[in-house]
Amino acid sequence: MRRLTFLLPLAALALASCSTRITPPDYRTSRDSLFYLHQTGARPVSVGDFSGRRLSWINLAQCLRVPSRRTDFVAGDFGYIRNALIEELSIARLYTPSGGAVTLSGQVEWIRLNRVLPFDGRWRIQLRLISSNGRSLAVRHDEEFDFDGLLGPAGCRNAIRAIEPAVRTLIEKAVTHPEFRALLA
Repeated sequence: MRRLTFLLPLAALALASCSTRITPPDYRTSRDSLFYLHQTGARPVSVGDFSGRRLSWINLAQCLRVPSRRTDFVAGDFGYIRNALIEELSIARLYTPSGGAVTLSGQVEWIRLNRVLPFDGRWRIQLRLISSNGRSLAVRHDEEFDFDGLLGPAGCRNAIRAIEPAVRTLIEKAVTHPEFRALLA
């Protein structure tokens, strides 16, 4: 009976792990990305679809819920990453919804959330940007964060808060990559 009394709260915690719906924070542009984008001298571009593999860690997927004005990247839509690129290009005045000099599409080759025991986590994202001119480039970013050592809502909140800086740095790596200008030509 004592064993059951001890295991019951642990089982409840595991089942409720990420039952709280949490939204990723609004995307904030990177000064470095904007500076580099201004230096390209490129004409405005369009942004096509982003696709990729779904996030496999189901407990985190259950607690990620993106408001309807954005799309849920965990569901396979990857709208958060796409919209981040659009935001950067828009602020730099290099985005047009249609009829751009080229169209950039994205392939999220992988997005993973790893636990780094005992209390840390790491987002790992690899993105391939593909230009309608036939060129492409791949960038990868690992973002470490404090997971809070819990599987419950606190751990979910920390993981979701960490996706915004992870995506911002990923996009920054893409637009500052030496081959990025070739995508815009």
